[in-house]
Amino acid sequence: MSFSNDKPILGLSPLAGYTDAAFRLLASREGADEVTTEMVSVKGLVYNDRKTDTILYRFADEAHTVVQLFGREWREFEVAAKKVSDRGFAAIDINMGCPAPKIVKNGAGSALLLEPDRVYDIVRATVSATDLPVHVKLRMGIEGVSSVNAALAAERGGAKRLTVHGRTREAYYSGEADWSYIKKIKDMVAIPVLGNGDVNSFETFRRRLEETRVDGVTIGRGAIGNPFIFREIQCGIRDELYTPPSLEERVATAIYQLRLGSTVKGEHRAVLEMRKQLIGYLKGEPGNKEVREVINRLTTVQEVEDVLKSYLIQRSNAQ
Repeated sequence: MSFSNDKPILGLSPLAGYTDAAFRLLASREGADEVTTEMVSVKGLVYNDRKTDTILYRFADEAHTVVQLFGREWREFEVAAKKVSDRGFAAIDINMGCPAPKIVKNGAGSALLLEPDRVYDIVRATVSATDLPVHVKLRMGIEGVSSVNAALAAERGGAKRLTVHGRTREAYYSGEADWSYIKKIKDMVAIPVLGNGDVNSFETFRRRLEETRVDGVTIGRGAIGNPFIFREIQCGIRDELYTPPSLEERVATAIYQLRLGSTVKGEHRAVLEMRKQLIGYLKGEPGNKEVREVINRLTTVQEVEDVLKSYLIQRSNAQ
């Protein structure tokens, strides 16, 4: 595959409950050019909420790590931006796309798309408070209102980049992402634009770039339990043969992620959150549902590891 401009950015999208430090490190090692934290509340940063430190934790050898902030008060963004500026992040991303009811009802996330003037104020305040590049993540719109004006306001406020998810707030993650809308925003602004939505292979990555000429792509749900997608796409960019990971490699990676996660957030929480990732790691394998049902009742890293290793032996004996 050839590119008319610089090599496109390949990033890991922020996903609450998924893109913790452990998973970001794996995505980095598999080829992600940049990775983004789970959403961090600016209010939590202002009031020194202890849970925020866990979200902000990063391993030294992660790829360029972007910290994503959410909220609605520009003064809180100003304070939060100052607090994260010296923690080794490559950029700050402002969330204006989260569709979750608890976020939207408080006027944050996608709700900000209804208030272009507030978008401008938030971006301007954040840019003024930090030397880090400030990015904005948004959706197509909310309540029938397009995000075009919000995108333009973000650019005027000093945002260095936009990431556009091709669904409305009401669509959540249903249906297909509308990449024609992403192209519309790309053609409208002068700053770089990344596209997001439904990229789950090198082929879809290539097709979306050709259709829209965006400056890169971020992958969220397509990477869950599948950090190898970044290796696949990087191989495609270099015109190299991609060999999918074996079951042994997938299980070994899952165990490694679980161990890493437990060092950051504690064993119990790491085990609970890993259950969701295992859907991807074991996808398509015979008996994977039964294995996951067993693991869903476990509470320790060693127990999960023993079950996964036992499953590997069973699969090997069955072949």
